[in-house]
Amino acid sequence: MIDRRYTILWTACMSAFVLVVYLGHTLQENPTNHSFGRVKKLADSTGGSSRESSTGPLPFCEAVQSLVLYRTEMTSMLCQHKRSISVKNSSEKLSIVFIHIPKTGGESLEAALSLTKSHAPAFRRKPRLNAKGSLSITIIRNPFSRMYSWFRFCLHGWRGRLPGPARSCLKAHQFLNEQYHITNSSTAVAFEKWLECIFATRGDEYLIAKTAVNYLADVEYPSLLIDYYIRFEHYEDDFSRLSHAIGLNNTNLTHENSSEEQKQISMSGANANKFLNFLRERNLPLPGEEESLLLHTDRINTFIYKPELWKLLQVDYRQVYTVKSINLVSIWFAQDLQIFNYTFEG
Repeated sequence: MIDRRYTILWTACMSAFVLVVYLGHTLQENPTNHSFGRVKKLADSTGGSSRESSTGPLPFCEAVQSLVLYRTEMTSMLCQHKRSISVKNSSEKLSIVFIHIPKTGGESLEAALSLTKSHAPAFRRKPRLNAKGSLSITIIRNPFSRMYSWFRFCLHGWRGRLPGPARSCLKAHQFLNEQYHITNSSTAVAFEKWLECIFATRGDEYLIAKTAVNYLADVEYPSLLIDYYIRFEHYEDDFSRLSHAIGLNNTNLTHENSSEEQKQISMSGANANKFLNFLRERNLPLPGEEESLLLHTDRINTFIYKPELWKLLQVDYRQVYTVKSINLVSIWFAQDLQIFNYTFEG
């Protein structure tokens, strides 16, 4: 009898161990699944896969029936058909809460609406979201496009400096110079290696890898904490509808934080030394040398890329992705792709 009990106990323990190992492996493979316990239910209930015939997300007011939102009062006012009734006529004072997902053109919106910059996720701002008269908005963007935008942002810098997280952005410079031939394929290889590095850790890089669902979803209920989204791919049209609804018809968008122009980038002394040592250790061309991607500059700890390389970086994101890069982003951003109906093509 005792031996049988030990056998049963041993079998139960081994079964539990196998289950724990399996779950741990699953969470490691797709870390966004455990950030929000009920997000899979949210993704399943949106019916994103039922719109495979269309490319990209529908306009918000057309997609709202398939989205799980935590409230509908402001959404109904924004999406009503009679334009004579708008949010601005509400008896409550309007307070805009902008959930700013990085690399979606959010600084332009903040400038247009005179909002304070914040990358705090929606669930951390619920007191403001639940206040009377609050209107929560966000901008969504194709994850494939957004990740390449992050890569370019790391290279061109923010206000002349290496952006944060600095460790992640420094790696973009290292990988690009490691593939120092100025061709599309070398850029694609550098981008692929950078993505592998970003998705391999949950440290500083998680700011870059954070999904739209992580920014927008409630931690307690399977719902999105937004009243309206602007599609990056249809920025002006979606912003125009929002502007009309809140009574800002004369408000114009300006392109803030543009990466279209070549810029010099300064680094801290420590990061500049890491970068230069990386080049020396691999016998790569140093700034100013004929085969280097970097021009000579007299400014200490400052780097600037050759114009031909910078022009190459302005290509459409689809020209830079490899098969492996596509798979990496597809797995990591699976929920975003499903909920908002994005694909690699658009």
